[in-house]
Amino acid sequence: MRGPRRTLMLAVPLAAMLVASCGETQSVSAEKIVEKSVAVERFVAPSAPMAAAPAPAMTPAPAAARGVATPVQVEKLVTQTVQVETVVEKVVEVNAPVQGSAPTAESQSQTSTSSLLTAETQIPNSGRKVIRTGSIGIVVADVPTSVKAIRGIVASIAGAFVSHTEIGGNEPYRISSITLRVPAERFDETVERIRAHGREVVAEDVTGRDVTAAFTDIESRMRNAQATEKQLLEIMATARTVQDTLEVQREVARVREQIETFQGQLNVLADQAALSTITVRLHPVPDLRVERGTPDRYAMHESVEFPITVINDGTVELREVVVRDQLDPDLVFQFATKPGEYEESTHSVVWTIDRMAPGQSLELRTTARLEGDGRTMELRAKASTASHVRGADLDHDEVTLPFFVDLSLDKEREVEVQVGRELSYTVGYANRGNADARDVRLVEGLPAGIEFIRATKGGRYDADQHAIVWEFPELAPGASGSVSYLARLESAAARQWFTTSIEATERDRAAVDNRSVTFLTAIPEPEDVVVEEEEEVVEEDAWDPGETVENSVEVLTGIGQWVANAAIVIGIIVAPIGAAVGAIGLVALGVHRTVIRGIRRRMQ
Repeated sequence: MRGPRRTLMLAVPLAAMLVASCGETQSVSAEKIVEKSVAVERFVAPSAPMAAAPAPAMTPAPAAARGVATPVQVEKLVTQTVQVETVVEKVVEVNAPVQGSAPTAESQSQTSTSSLLTAETQIPNSGRKVIRTGSIGIVVADVPTSVKAIRGIVASIAGAFVSHTEIGGNEPYRISSITLRVPAERFDETVERIRAHGREVVAEDVTGRDVTAAFTDIESRMRNAQATEKQLLEIMATARTVQDTLEVQREVARVREQIETFQGQLNVLADQAALSTITVRLHPVPDLRVERGTPDRYAMHESVEFPITVINDGTVELREVVVRDQLDPDLVFQFATKPGEYEESTHSVVWTIDRMAPGQSLELRTTARLEGDGRTMELRAKASTASHVRGADLDHDEVTLPFFVDLSLDKEREVEVQVGRELSYTVGYANRGNADARDVRLVEGLPAGIEFIRATKGGRYDADQHAIVWEFPELAPGASGSVSYLARLESAAARQWFTTSIEATERDRAAVDNRSVTFLTAIPEPEDVVVEEEEEVVEEDAWDPGETVENSVEVLTGIGQWVANAAIVIGIIVAPIGAAVGAIGLVALGVHRTVIRGIRRRMQ
């Protein structure tokens, strides 16, 4: 019977205490709980009189001698006790103050009359509690110098201190931070001094949070817990067994833990209200970078895109960014990416960007046609902003476009031509540069033994130079063509050469292919044709064994004379091989005489 009875002993004073703190709205429930508790107590010990206590105090009756209940009575007692505990829990839930709301005057009066702080527990000043926090971001020229200055501001304020620092260098992409704790009454002054230290304030946020209601709520909960602790201590003083004492001690420890938790929460709120927190973020001055790209290929009279990259190389936003692309006078504007606009008066393209986020990169393009006289062109891009930047080292870039002429020749190589015959040559030419070649002059120098006949594409013969000349007013980049001419080989010289050249008013970048030399091998005059005719006659008059010996001798003699004459002629015309031909003639004459002698011997 000690288990249910002990539970009842704990439940009745707890219910009484909670009912006492409920207020008028829970009076009916409190009375029912008290009535139920008294009924249960009487059922357990009908012979023991219960001292009725006023509802607000809800003090339990002193312990007295108890009778012994039957098992059915014990079971009924346990059920009723559980019901009492359930009702107590519901009352606690209904009576629990809402977080952030101030307790009513009635609950405060009941709390003040019901219970009180223990000697070792103190509640901080319960005046109005406001927690102020602030964060500010400033742009500074030098981070270490600024950190030193902010520490000096903190040192000049009594009770202020630096709670956290994270310091980087002056790299544009690094942000340093320093956290301060200052007395609440010096909060505004400190923020203003930090604001004045920066070159620019990029962000600022100040908040105030009124925690008075939360503070009062925790105070109320702690007082209730203290009242519970006091009641438990009184119950423990009347406990008769060790087991009852241990049970109550466990409850006292649990309530004491709650009291300490509430005390800690009150201390934190009081500290936050007394000392405000300021977080300062230090941004290095950003870089506004401009980068130009050079086209892979460009040539005169072509449309070319010129890219520009603008970069916010920093951790703060840039405002009112203006990018200007100054075009060369020889460029003809055609197109620009949005929001670029062409200014005819300055011959430039202007982009206006309201804001550029930290680290943002913009790709801009200008399209223009190249129309110049071959001189070098320049395009300059420059950016500016209303925000603070490091300097003018990276906010501009330019591209230079050099132009050049590169003429080349392509001509037939060595050939063989028979003396007296006509020959035809073709000469190819091209401009492999990116600028116009003006006043182009193509010259084909003829050897002394060549007679000019005619030329194509306006080629004329220059007798003074003994050369053929072609002239072109202009040769555009990538243009190519060919010319040809007809001449006759008059000289019998064995080897002759032609010199071909091309040039323009502009200097050629690579003149190595502007000159060409070709060779010609001459074949002697057409005695070969005469030999062929005589060979045909010889074949018609060839010796026949049926003819007389005299005719045969005459034929062979004629052949020998022809061979000898041919050898003599060849020796005269071709001096280097004349001796060899003469030797052949002598050998042929010897053979001829030998054949004649043989024929005569046979006929004899």
